Amino acid sequence: MSEAKLRQSVASLGRALGRLDEALREPDTNPLAIDGTIQRFEFAIELLWKTLKRVLEHEGIQTRTPREALREAYQAGW
Repeated sequence: MSEAKLRQSVASLGRALGRLDEALREPDTNPLAIDGTIQRFEFAIELLWKTLKRVLEHEGIQTRTPREALREAYQAGW
């Protein structure tokens, strides 16, 4: 995987985390706001494990599942 693709993945993850942070600042009295926050959380988690997978692959570590990606990232000290 190219460096540009890795940078793009990390940048996308950063934007998703920013959007999640924005949603978490909203009052939780509106059910639609709660649903939107949950959706942003799910999206951020999905991007997180896929980004970890890509970075690990760049380092020569193969993973197939979110659990494996998180475990390997933890073992790498990330």
